[in-house]
Amino acid sequence: MNFLTRFYCVLMGFEIKPGTDLQKANLAKANLKDANLRGAIMGRANLTRANLSQADLSRAFLVGAKLVRAKLVGANLSGANLRGADFGEADLSGADLGRTDLSATILSGANLKGADFSGAALSGAKLDDANLIGADFSGAKLSGAKYNKGTKWPKGYDPKAAGAELISTKRKSPSPTKKKRAKEKKRPA
Repeated sequence: MNFLTRFYCVLMGFEIKPGTDLQKANLAKANLKDANLRGAIMGRANLTRANLSQADLSRAFLVGAKLVRAKLVGANLSGANLRGADFGEADLSGADLGRTDLSATILSGANLKGADFSGAALSGAKLDDANLIGADFSGAKLSGAKYNKGTKWPKGYDPKAAGAELISTKRKSPSPTKKKRAKEKKRPA
C-alpha cells in the first residue's frame, strides 16, 4: 500500500485489512474518518493533521507515529500500541484508549475530554496543558507521567496519588546566540 504515501488520501469509510503495513507512510492531512484500521501497522507514520474521527484503530501499532493536531474524536484505539507517539495538540475527545500502551507518548496540549484510559499504561507520558476533564482513569498506570499546572484533570482525580509528576513550565531563557543578535539589532549603525 505504498501508493498511499504519494497521494493526499480521501479514505472515508475505507477498510484496510488487519495487519496492513503502513509503516513510515506519509498520511498527513488524510481524511480517514470512519476508516477501519484495526490492527494496522503504522509505526513512525506521519498522520499530522489527519482526520481519524470515529476510526477503528483498535490493536493498531502506532509506535513513534506523528499525530500532531490530528482529529481523533470518538476514535477506537483500545489495545493499541502508541508507545512514543506524538499527539501534541490533537483532539481525542471521547476516544477509547482503554488498555493502550501510551508509555512515553506526547499528549501535550491535547484535548482528551471524556476519553477512556481504563487499564492504559501512561508511564512517562507528557500530559502538560492537556484537557482531561471527564476522562476515565480507572486502572490506568501513570507512574512517571509528567503534567503541569495547565493540565485539566477530572474533578476529584489526584494525579500525584496515581504516580504522575508535576513539572514546572518556566520559559527557557534565550540562547546566547539569540541574545547577541538582539543586542546587535539595538546598536545604532
